[in-house]
Amino acid sequence: MVILGADRAGERLLRALQRERSLGLKPIAVFDNRRPPAGGALEGVPYGRTLTDAMGLARERVADTAILAMPRVRRSCLAKFVELASGNFRNVIVIPDPTGIVTPSAVMARDLAGTFGVEIKHHHLDPWALRAKRMLTY
Repeated sequence: MVILGADRAGERLLRALQRERSLGLKPIAVFDNRRPPAGGALEGVPYGRTLTDAMGLARERVADTAILAMPRVRRSCLAKFVELASGNFRNVIVIPDPTGIVTPSAVMARDLAGTFGVEIKHHHLDPWALRAKRMLTY
């Protein structure tokens, strides 16, 4: 599995995947067009420079999954990245970045009859939770 995008979202994803090895997704490389970090690795994972290099790993059958962690990329560019990745990787996952909007524990992916949605929960606004909290504090 490779990660495309080494910005904050890519770094967070990389750390999370290294902590949660039970998910079965082991990053073998991170690709981004930014200057590589000192030592040529990010969190111990080799750092590649171009999307072409990433596609080469897919063609060599070294990696079958690409995760795009590029939340700040324009929609038209992201669509091109997804199209390129889909032609080379068997699995393509796009990671949105809800940072600054909600806490991760309040976000849940939803399948709405084949349509992807992101549910954002605000437990502190739930009237039942507010009533229960009031009752417990008295």
